[in-house]
Amino acid sequence: NNSNSNMNNIVWISDTKFVALFYDGTDRNAVVGTVDGTSITYGTPVTYGGYANLGYIGMSYDPDQDKILIIYPSSSTVNSAIVGTVSGTSISFGTAVSLGSVELDETSIAYDTDQNTHICVGRDANNSSTLTAIPITISGTTPTIGSAVVPHAVVSQANSVCYDATNQKHVIAYRNDTTGDRLFCVVGTLSGGTLTYGTAVQVDTYIVGQCCVVHDASADKIVIASSKINSFNQAQANIYSHVGTISGTSISFGSTTTTSTTNAVSLINTNYSSKLEKTVMLYYNYTTDDVIALQGTVSGTAISYAGSYTVVNDPGATPITISISPIPTIRDATNKILVYVKYSYSGSIETRVYVYQATFTENNAAIIRSSSRDRELPSTVNSSR
Repeated sequence: NNSNSNMNNIVWISDTKFVALFYDGTDRNAVVGTVDGTSITYGTPVTYGGYANLGYIGMSYDPDQDKILIIYPSSSTVNSAIVGTVSGTSISFGTAVSLGSVELDETSIAYDTDQNTHICVGRDANNSSTLTAIPITISGTTPTIGSAVVPHAVVSQANSVCYDATNQKHVIAYRNDTTGDRLFCVVGTLSGGTLTYGTAVQVDTYIVGQCCVVHDASADKIVIASSKINSFNQAQANIYSHVGTISGTSISFGSTTTTSTTNAVSLINTNYSSKLEKTVMLYYNYTTDDVIALQGTVSGTAISYAGSYTVVNDPGATPITISISPIPTIRDATNKILVYVKYSYSGSIETRVYVYQATFTENNAAIIRSSSRDRELPSTVNSSR
């Protein structure tokens, strides 16, 4: 599915700890991982939901409450929100709260640091798969669900949202299925608990497979990376990048940058590294079984990428979800990045977490990764979808 890259399956909660999600074939689980030098160790997995629907989840970290928020399908027609609290290497959960009549999939979450609110975005299966956004706040271990808003009345896929703290706006990038599967985005504002949106903008004219959006704080620009679908055979091909500038509730874009011409891209994910002051990208080349990392530098309304680092290669294991998560602060001199990959492997589904230096180093010589399969460590059982 075209949105697998956008699911938030892993988040840093400190300079040394993260939370990862996975599905073990029966239950949905969360586990705390601890990074120590070149290794990852895990606490005991904790179940937060048991419904086995292959629905999409989202997770974000709330630094003000020091909590995580997870959105997940709790029945065939209902989504729920649940709050997790980490203590040491353990995680515990409060009581799940229903999102009401909204059933989101293709879900992405961003945290509004000014309003202390999570912006949850997806398509509402109970409303003709229309693009929908919901504000959610946390008090203790209880999530409070705000009013759902339709930012753009179209059928959407590959939804991705980021928060721009400089402009105090959030930006949603998505594939507009109502308008020929083209790449669109829209700028939103949260005020007094209410979401409002400007006019949606078409970013480019090609047919989109996936897209990811991130705020590049060093350049104060919005970066959207997307994969193009070949209109003849629906194979995802090249990656294109777009740099946007926010003005009020409007956004404009510079020229399109061709990021990858492999003609074999099926998954992409982006994030921002405050240590590197760069946008980092991950993509899967399905002809070589390589997961590739790039570092992007924004200049004006363009972005250029340096390096092409093979961070994962495992012939016979097919990635079906990838996420990249730079460490969220600059306090850690080792400057690590997590790579989360869900694989289809030898007839089973496995999830692995790798840790790298953020520079990925020349020739990958100093890769400091820890990879584990479900048969070995509880943190990497089946994936969260």
